[in-house]
Amino acid sequence: MSDSEIEIVVDDPTAPEADSPPVTDTRVVDITVSLLLMALALTLGYDNWRTGIAWDSTGPRVRLFPVLICR
Repeated sequence: MSDSEIEIVVDDPTAPEADSPPVTDTRVVDITVSLLLMALALTLGYDNWRTGIAWDSTGPRVRLFPVLICR
């Protein structure tokens, strides 16, 4: 190995140990995000239902589109 091929390795003192346990499981994060998105969809759907959703003579009214998105 010549001097031009020397690799300098610097250890990060704040890096976690190689055998440290994970903070949380991927499944827990997936379920949490899914529940939050479901709560958002239900909230938006309820608010649009409360303020009035229907078809007008020219087509869907303004509040109908978000309900279709929540489905």
